[in-house]
Amino acid sequence: MTFHNISVNLMFVFTLSAINFRCIAAATQRNETDMRALLEFKSHITEDYLAILDSWNDSSHFCHWPGVTYMWYQIPKSNSLESERKEIPSKLGSLSKLTKLLGSNNLSGSFPASLGNLTYLQELKLSYNQLKGKLPDSLSQMRSLTLIDLSVNQLSGEFPLPLYNLSSLKGIGLSYNYFSGNLRSNIGDDFPKAEKINWGMNSFTGTFPDSFANASNLQILDLPGNNFTGNVPASLGKVKNLRWLNVNGNQLGSDEPDNMNFISSLANCSNLQYLLLAHNHFGGMFPNSVTNLSTLLTGLHMGQNRIRGNIPKEIANLVNLNILYLQENRLTGSIPASIGILSNLGTLNLDSNRLTGEILSSIGNITRLLYLYLSGNTLNGTVPQSLGNSKQLLRIYIGENNLSGIIPGQLLSLTC
Repeated sequence: MTFHNISVNLMFVFTLSAINFRCIAAATQRNETDMRALLEFKSHITEDYLAILDSWNDSSHFCHWPGVTYMWYQIPKSNSLESERKEIPSKLGSLSKLTKLLGSNNLSGSFPASLGNLTYLQELKLSYNQLKGKLPDSLSQMRSLTLIDLSVNQLSGEFPLPLYNLSSLKGIGLSYNYFSGNLRSNIGDDFPKAEKINWGMNSFTGTFPDSFANASNLQILDLPGNNFTGNVPASLGKVKNLRWLNVNGNQLGSDEPDNMNFISSLANCSNLQYLLLAHNHFGGMFPNSVTNLSTLLTGLHMGQNRIRGNIPKEIANLVNLNILYLQENRLTGSIPASIGILSNLGTLNLDSNRLTGEILSSIGNITRLLYLYLSGNTLNGTVPQSLGNSKQLLRIYIGENNLSGIIPGQLLSLTC
């Protein structure tokens, strides 16, 4: 008997933005189960403006229903339906050949354990819903999964144990939930193929696992808004493809001299574009190793820490820098004139430090500057006329300093 691959994709505003389903074109018991599951799915659609589902009945084989197309390989499609039902139908677990399950439309309730039967599933995207509770153990059966995104829900408990068994995952999105507890120390070994890890805005605790470096394909490591403590491991420098490292809003770092040594190792990450370390406990002297980071670096956030010392003039090595946040630290000395070389800089935030000296005219060379924050320092002298050259400037904050003289007319409407 010859079996043909079939693909069906349905989009509907309520639960599953898309279903990609592979069935078998033969009169088997398995197909009978799949047909019943599709009919069950149809029963939950309350508004079918295009009447696409009218012919979904037992008068013809379900492989001939609209939206089901014979093909020798799988091709994603999109069609639009609407429904108001708010829970994931457990019967979807009967669609054993499902390969994609997508939906972001205020789904509520718990994650059905029956979905663990979808052993062919490759992508599971149920972000921006209101799913609650813990993930079922049956999720560990979904060994074909390469992408799971459950961000922006109300899921809770410790890091979902079933995920540890899914070693094929490349993308893991768990941000904006209520997960808590420590991560396994060898978590990087559990996800050797991971490329994108987004676990921010939860309540994870404990030290930052050194084993993340063993996920050698990692490009995005996004862990803001948790409660990690200790130091960021220098081993991350082994992750050559790392583009985004975000640990904003944790409890990382200390006043120990070596607490920012990991930045030296990140110089090996030649694709690094964003380094986000704000709102932690990093202390000690400003690490000159920052100036050796990739010239692709676009965003550097080190604000709201306890960093001391001077801003090195070599900061100008970061020629593609667009955002530089160093506010609310303990930086001293003058603003280096070399900052004026950063022609791509859009935001410069040096608020609430202990900087002295004048506002240098070289800042006026940054013609793409949009936001300039210098308030809460001990800057003196006059506001340079050259700042009027920054034609795109939208806001300039220079209050709480020792400045004197007249503010250039071009800046009067922008000054705070």
